[in-house]
Amino acid sequence: MKPVRLRMVQTNPTLGDVKNNLEQMLDFINDSSDVICFPEMCLTGYSSEESSKYSMDVESEPIRKLVDAARENDAAIVFGFPERSSRGVHITQAVAAPGGRLELYRKTHLGRFEKKYFVPGEELVCAETEKVSIGLQLCWESHIPDISTTLRYMGAELILNPHASFKDPETRVEMWKKYLPARAYDNRVFFAACDMISGEKGGGMIVFDSEGNTIKEYASSDEHAIDCELDPGLLKRSSPEDTDTMAGSDFFLRRRPELYRL
Repeated sequence: MKPVRLRMVQTNPTLGDVKNNLEQMLDFINDSSDVICFPEMCLTGYSSEESSKYSMDVESEPIRKLVDAARENDAAIVFGFPERSSRGVHITQAVAAPGGRLELYRKTHLGRFEKKYFVPGEELVCAETEKVSIGLQLCWESHIPDISTTLRYMGAELILNPHASFKDPETRVEMWKKYLPARAYDNRVFFAACDMISGEKGGGMIVFDSEGNTIKEYASSDEHAIDCELDPGLLKRSSPEDTDTMAGSDFFLRRRPELYRL
């Protein structure tokens, strides 16, 4: 099996300037990556108060252009925007698959300031592509281990965790190192995060392999992309009956969910 070529991107969108934000995103899209991931709400810029003003539906022209770009470059493009629906406005992260399919994850766990302006999604999403199964969670959802575990249960091999947190990038990356390795290691998945930039704040990217080791990291507040290859050999699932050694064990397969009170 060939490696999965992952590109993580941090952008500095101008709030409401969708045309320019889209052009900046398209500059980072190429046909040498299998998966290209942008930050939360990257298409419009992040705002809670003005979410309704800049919201769009999935038939909007900027989204169709990203779907076309995914098809033309044979890459899965992962991007965020405020989605308008009959229920209100969602914080949505989309996966535009190479074949033209569009899958949507609507943020299920809203931050305390977001609850006033957005409505939560009601289901987790694992998007299947030809190269890798992608699980999605957003920003502070990284602090809820159950989400990553459920995504692994759904078949995720790579969990992407785009942010819009606007912390100092070095602080952001060091914080990620405290807990994201466990999300990767315990679930035996690749795990990657990127943060949006706003002025001189925000930014930071990191990628972990399925053993919790850092593959690549970047801590600066400039528009930038990091590229890495994910070894498909590390996605090999061990058998629950393989108890001779704990080295390389797939701990997920040894769980006993009937004992856990959630």
